[in-house]
Order: sequence, then C-alpha cells, then structure tokens
Amino acid sequence: MRKSALILIALPCLLCACSKTFPVRGTISKSGEKFLGTATSQMVGKSSINITTNKGTQCSGEYDAPIVMNPSEGSTGNGGFQCSDGRSGQFSFAGDIVSGDGFGTMNNGDKFDFYYGNVRTVQVR
Repeated sequence: MRKSALILIALPCLLCACSKTFPVRGTISKSGEKFLGTATSQMVGKSSINITTNKGTQCSGEYDAPIVMNPSEGSTGNGGFQCSDGRSGQFSFAGDIVSGDGFGTMNNGDKFDFYYGNVRTVQVR
C-alpha cells in the first residue's frame, strides 16, 4: 500500500512541473544578423522559443520537445516561428538535455544556424 501511495503522489509532480529554460544564440547566414533569446522546454510536447535579433525584430514560436529516455543519448526535434517583421521559419535541432545546435530556413530563403543550452560548450560546425 505504501508503494502505490508514493506512486500516486509522485506521478502528478513528474507530469506537470517539468520545464527548463535554455539560452539560444544564432546567426542568419546571408545578412549576418544575430539573435539571442530563450527556449523553454516542457520536456515532452509543445515548447516555446522567443528570440530578438540585433536589429530589434522579435520572433516567437513552438517546437516539439522529444521524449528523452536516456539523457546521454540525445535527441532531435523540429519547430517553427513567426517574427514581428513578417518573416517566419522552420528549424530542426539535435542535442542532449544540456545543449545542442540546429539550423533552419526562413520564408525569404535565408538560412540560419543556432545553439541552445550551455552555448559555450557547443562545437561550431
């Protein structure tokens, strides 16, 4: 009985309180425009990203946080965003529970690369 009571108490805590915010840093290749912001992972399911470029453009969107059964193995995911200047884009990423990198394309054809998490430890491609 004690074991089942412990599971009933712990399960809601695991399901509802799991989110982590990571720093995001990137560059749009063609223009050299830089962006900084945050990605808030819900650890499973829809998560959010908010960035601002060095020109003041604000962008926000969502990505699917993959289920990571073994944090040391890493995972991949995809997402999209809309910007205050009319641009939008799609992106893909790969990494572990601490950091990773990704790439994408904007609706005007510009390509971009980004890093998230502990950006000081991510290797530049």
